[in-house]
Amino acid sequence: MSFFVYEVLRQPDILAKLRAELDTNIPSDVTVPPLEQVDLPYLNMILKETLKYSSTGFGTFRTCSFDTEMEGVVLPANTTAALCNPAVHRDPTLWDDPDTFDPERWRPGQGLSTLVMTLTLATLFRQFDLTLESGFEMEYLPSFTLRPKNGLPVRAVRRRS
Repeated sequence: MSFFVYEVLRQPDILAKLRAELDTNIPSDVTVPPLEQVDLPYLNMILKETLKYSSTGFGTFRTCSFDTEMEGVVLPANTTAALCNPAVHRDPTLWDDPDTFDPERWRPGQGLSTLVMTLTLATLFRQFDLTLESGFEMEYLPSFTLRPKNGLPVRAVRRRS
């Protein structure tokens, strides 16, 4: 969710669209929206783009259960193949304009974890005005999962409307 907040705060047009969707669907006196108020397609498109753009899982590993040929190379049984998720998510043969943060490339639809993140992010952006610390640039720390190297310095002020 840190990467979501970071990308939204860097792009005022995306923040404006998100705020418009939240203000339309969630009354200002609601602290945490009920499930029927979280039909938020634009927020979900931003969430999916965030997961593509800054995937929390740094790598995917698979073990060949039998000899497998890939692109003319034979991988013997019990070989572990590693896939670097960020490279796949930025591959221009798979994505149009892969280095542009573009929520519009996604369509609505969500599972349980997406629903939890939707509720959390909808509540956060509906209740607070957020700003990044001046000059902050995200540095990524790859480990078991990808995370911000230096945290995410954000100032939060409760919204009045």
